Amino acid sequence: MADRRHQIESARAEANELISKARETENHAEALEYCTQAGNCLLNVINVGHPHEKHQIRAQFKAIVDYADSRKNLNRNPVTEWVTNIATGGPDAPRSEHSSSEHMTTSSTSTECSLITLPDAPVSNVRGGGSSSNFAAADVPQMGYSSAPIYDTPLLDFSVGRTASHLLDHESPDTQTIDGPEEQDEKYSQPTDGPKTVRPAPSISGFSRTALRDAEPDSVLICGFSRLAVTSGDRSTIQKIRRLREPQCTRKLTTKEQILILKSSRLNGFKFPPWSTPTQAEFEFDDKHTAFHDSRQLGLSPDQLRFFERWARASIALPPPTTPDAAKLTPLMSTNRSIDLVQDAGTDCSVVASLCAVVARTERGHEELLCNKIWPYSDKEQRPVISKNGKYILRLNFNGCWRRVVIDDKLPLSKTNRVLHVLDRSNPALLWPALLEKAYLKVRGGYDFPGSDSCGDLWALTGWIPEQIYLQENDTVPAQLWTRIFRAFQYGDVLVTAGTGKMTRRHEKEVGLEGQHSYVILDMQDKGYEKLFLLKNPWIQGDLRYGPESSTFWKPMEFVVRHFESLYLNWNPGLFSHREDIHFEWNIPSQAEHAGPGLLVDNPQFSFTSRFSGPVWLVLARHFRDEADGSSHPHGGNSLKGYMNIVVCNANGERIFMRESCLESGAYVDTPQALLRWNSEAHTTYTIVIDQEDLLPSDYSFTLSAFTNSDITLAQAAEKYGLVTSASGGWTQETAGGDTTSPKYFENPQYTLQVKEKTSLGIVISGKGHQYPVHVKLVYGYGKRVCVLRNRDILAASGEYRSGCAVAQKDDLPTGTYTLICSLFEAGKTGEFQLKVYSTKAVQLTPLPREGAGFFSMKLPLACIGPKVHRLATPLYIHRLSRVSFIARLVNVTTPQPTQPALRARSPLRLSVDLGTGPNMKSLACSSSGEYSQTTTVRCEGLDLDPQTLPPGNVWLVIDRLSGPFEPIEEWYEVEVFADVPKALDVSHWRELD
Repeated sequence: MADRRHQIESARAEANELISKARETENHAEALEYCTQAGNCLLNVINVGHPHEKHQIRAQFKAIVDYADSRKNLNRNPVTEWVTNIATGGPDAPRSEHSSSEHMTTSSTSTECSLITLPDAPVSNVRGGGSSSNFAAADVPQMGYSSAPIYDTPLLDFSVGRTASHLLDHESPDTQTIDGPEEQDEKYSQPTDGPKTVRPAPSISGFSRTALRDAEPDSVLICGFSRLAVTSGDRSTIQKIRRLREPQCTRKLTTKEQILILKSSRLNGFKFPPWSTPTQAEFEFDDKHTAFHDSRQLGLSPDQLRFFERWARASIALPPPTTPDAAKLTPLMSTNRSIDLVQDAGTDCSVVASLCAVVARTERGHEELLCNKIWPYSDKEQRPVISKNGKYILRLNFNGCWRRVVIDDKLPLSKTNRVLHVLDRSNPALLWPALLEKAYLKVRGGYDFPGSDSCGDLWALTGWIPEQIYLQENDTVPAQLWTRIFRAFQYGDVLVTAGTGKMTRRHEKEVGLEGQHSYVILDMQDKGYEKLFLLKNPWIQGDLRYGPESSTFWKPMEFVVRHFESLYLNWNPGLFSHREDIHFEWNIPSQAEHAGPGLLVDNPQFSFTSRFSGPVWLVLARHFRDEADGSSHPHGGNSLKGYMNIVVCNANGERIFMRESCLESGAYVDTPQALLRWNSEAHTTYTIVIDQEDLLPSDYSFTLSAFTNSDITLAQAAEKYGLVTSASGGWTQETAGGDTTSPKYFENPQYTLQVKEKTSLGIVISGKGHQYPVHVKLVYGYGKRVCVLRNRDILAASGEYRSGCAVAQKDDLPTGTYTLICSLFEAGKTGEFQLKVYSTKAVQLTPLPREGAGFFSMKLPLACIGPKVHRLATPLYIHRLSRVSFIARLVNVTTPQPTQPALRARSPLRLSVDLGTGPNMKSLACSSSGEYSQTTTVRCEGLDLDPQTLPPGNVWLVIDRLSGPFEPIEEWYEVEVFADVPKALDVSHWRELD
């Protein structure tokens, strides 16, 4: 007893002496330093004294605060200004050349009271000198013009963390080793091996937060809902970490985007308008003194309905009726005790884990993230307060902006000891967690929401940047992952949760985990030889045990990597100084209409430019959709099937056709948010493309957000080709001619392209309902059907045959009439296709009739030219005056040798129509103007035959080979006759003319 009293008297005497020194000095900084030391002296003993002694200590502590107030001549909250000045080094403290006054204060859009945050774990070599990093620079959210690194180990895979314009000097705290179990935090369990180490208590204005729970509410800076800041322990070294200001989008939304934001307000039969600060009148009773009622209550799952009794006001539902002394307690919005949030009969494990992560961050000494998310809000107390009429308005981030979510305070009341909503086991009457949960579940469809992933939930609750780490991927390196997040976790710049995959019941029992479940990481500890996570399972399965018990356990990094499927990270957006958002819609076509893999021409595309080189983080957020519009599907953890991705291309901000110019690409994810980290070069314009796989056909809306530390521009990608001309076609059994090696190649669909002004073209062909390899050629054909093709005639081609789609481009195409040839790789395959011509000037696209269209066709018997034969002929018997065309195609080559020669080994060929034979023969028509051709198809076209002038049996159709091959092979030809009248002629059998 004497020792305790002596300790208190010594501390008070030392504090008085320090204040005397503060009064004597004229140096303002020295006075504040003396006040800081005096305050710490008192806070170190406030838990030691009896109640009357604590009252005296509080009064002396308050006097110190008032004196600091008088020295500063403050007009606002004295402690708030005191904290600000100490954190920033005073009003005359030097600032970074590029930092602005707005970076030195809290965000104008935030009502959070905390101005500084402090890490709770030891930090060494804070000002550089740390280990080098091989991580990608894309993980470094640092301004290109910034200086002075803060983290000595990588944050977000980077060697430099908070930028100089955001942070000030840090000092390294000490970690104390204690022996008495009474000094340990009753919420967190410690590793069983080694000394009992307590995380050091961060300070406010240099004051240890050890005794905040016992200090006067108005004598310290209250951080949100819980007045318990951290665990017990003392730290003499002051660490000043200022709250980072979140960047705001500066681009003006287009009218179309504004309409989209308003359209996205309707969801699940409710309306969630963009955020506007509530007025106090909204929470007052009306003239009839009627409490606020929501339009309808949220749905419950069949399992939850087994326990459900009714919807009850918070005054009845909290604390739950089964709680000891429940009748004596009323709902609270704040507590002096630690918070232990749990999930019981609810199915939203990811949501509860998300709330636990935010609470744990606050209890480690960092500023509260959720205190400006709930209204009514007391500016005086700097926290939410109980609503008079039962109405609450919450501020959540989804569907492109911060939005108003209005709820009443009715909670699902259980008729058993099971609880249907989130509950604080340490403080069963605490209301705000249940309100946040209800508001978010209202957005997601109801209490039967099965949960998703915590990084998506935290994106909605806090606006922090979501990232999912797939622990089972081959490129996941545990040591690098730990280094990347450990220091950021200490500085409160990342929230960490984890999720398990599917497990057998036996596996669950062996490792002590639940399959497909969300866990929260409350703390991280690096012991050198071992890296530890403090995990918490928020699911209690009916085991409430009101009190300090908590389902927490320490596990090494190796255990987490081995048994968890994903690590979910949410990064402080204040690590970046600039942000831009763009909102857009996307109609996903059906699979039958899908253009094919790799074709991006119809995908949303954007232009991105950064003033300085450096990392860029892109977040693609898919908007939740209204189930009432019939476009959504039964919701699950991720609501909709399919995957989405972000692709960065080096295309100067112009729209692209294919992924061939891709620089960076993220993973295809089935979550509502996707993240891509990459590095941009200064003053370089990129094209950002949104891609998807297997998203169900429907209309979707998205928001793309870019976070950087440099001035940026984000806009719609420029249209290189302003006009589009399209046509639909198909390959049938008659027109599926195959590639250029096929004798039927020229039977493929062909189009006339008429260009009236010089233009640049992009020609896209895509299969409809199939993924056959396709190809398109632009050739000199004068708008007519092409039957012979030479290399010099090809103006543009799509290269190799590509599965599902192909693109050919031609710049500065002169005025003229051209021919397009559309083909499949394999002859005989059938299917439809879409042909689009993108151009800078208007063009006209017209399909050409297939060969022989409108004529009567007659196929002759196959003609076989043997090894020693050079000419075959058949007599023609003309019956009617007609216009006739003859076509001969090489269809096969046979040989007795084991290896059959390729078709390209054919002989040069000529097809002719002759009058008579022998020396008196007269040629009526001849293919290729009488020249022998190496092509597989030859033809005689447009020959007029009159039976009156041509004697019967003296007109011959001749196949003439220039020379025979050197090998014993036979060449087989198919000959077809097209006539403009039926039964125009007859033929006999083929015979040799040699």
